[in-house]
Amino acid sequence: MKKKKLIEKLHHFFDADKKGQLAHLEEIKEVLKHLKKKELKIKEEISVCTDSGVVIELQQKVDIIYAQRHKGLALIKDLK
Repeated sequence: MKKKKLIEKLHHFFDADKKGQLAHLEEIKEVLKHLKKKELKIKEEISVCTDSGVVIELQQKVDIIYAQRHKGLALIKDLK
């Protein structure tokens, strides 16, 4: 193979990797949107709930979702 053809193959190889990363990035964004909606829903339940035990449990769920979203946002920044 000539140099030009080898360079083209390498270029296509690296482009395929970038396309895969972009697809993965879109999937992460969708999951983050879903988590945000879930977090807001649970926060709404907390504001309505009067039982302190349930409020503590719901707040733990919110904290976990927040941590997951934070990790997802950091991953997006790393991929860009």
